Amino acid sequence: MQLLPFAVNHPSSKTAISTDRRRTIVVDDSETMLHAICSLLEHHHVAQIAGRATSGKKALAMAARLDHQFALVDFDMPEMSGLTTALLIAQSQPATRVILMSMDPTPQQRVAGIACGACALISKPRFLKELAAVFEQDAWATVNATIRVTRNRKHYNDLNG
Repeated sequence: MQLLPFAVNHPSSKTAISTDRRRTIVVDDSETMLHAICSLLEHHHVAQIAGRATSGKKALAMAARLDHQFALVDFDMPEMSGLTTALLIAQSQPATRVILMSMDPTPQQRVAGIACGACALISKPRFLKELAAVFEQDAWATVNATIRVTRNRKHYNDLNG
């Protein structure tokens, strides 16, 4: 199990987030950008690359057959846009969290991305830092959901003896 180098330092925990839960499909129509993004993600142990695709169509096929939790998708792609790719992945793989990337995200792009099922839209020039923040937020949401379920179960058991 690989741990992120910036182990989450929440005041109430010394938890490190594992990249085992960060299996990611990366999609960008530029082979150069795709290679650079994947290399940086692996080098900095931010995510484990589950697959690489140069088009939305290839990404959909990968999403259907590969074990992954995230899809990191370029917003501006020919043939099938990042928005269409995000929408189709979100519909066909509801457990996948889609993160869109853009060189300079606008508020309109963010709204459109969320409407298509993306959980975030990040800036390519700052993608490592922003992606790490999205993963950390997702991890704490998972931890908090687990705590709520545990508390509810304990409360139910206390009430029903």
